[in-house]
Amino acid sequence: VKMYPASLTKVMTLIVVMDYINNRDISALDERVTIKDNMVTPMIQAQASRAGFVVGETPTVRDLIYGLILPSGADAAIALAEYVAGSEAAFVRLMNEKATEIGLKYTHFQNPERQDICG
Repeated sequence: VKMYPASLTKVMTLIVVMDYINNRDISALDERVTIKDNMVTPMIQAQASRAGFVVGETPTVRDLIYGLILPSGADAAIALAEYVAGSEAAFVRLMNEKATEIGLKYTHFQNPERQDICG
């Protein structure tokens, strides 16, 4: 039976982000990421759970991780996805590669932030 992955989507986002950080340097947690409109406005329109970042703000990667896991922030998920992979689409490929790597045969992610899409 296909089911929405719910907040497990953000758990996988966190796993992929932490893999990226672990393959770099812990100082990457202090890098800053610019919040862009595409990270906020669609999430407001979808009434998604957000951490509350605003366009133009430059939180650290650490702040985005907290925003991702504490309030389950969709805005933080998109910002982290673009930080790690350059785009949501590229990040989703990393999520699905990780799912395969850890043996999740019937799991397919379509985005790093929403729980309303089942693939």
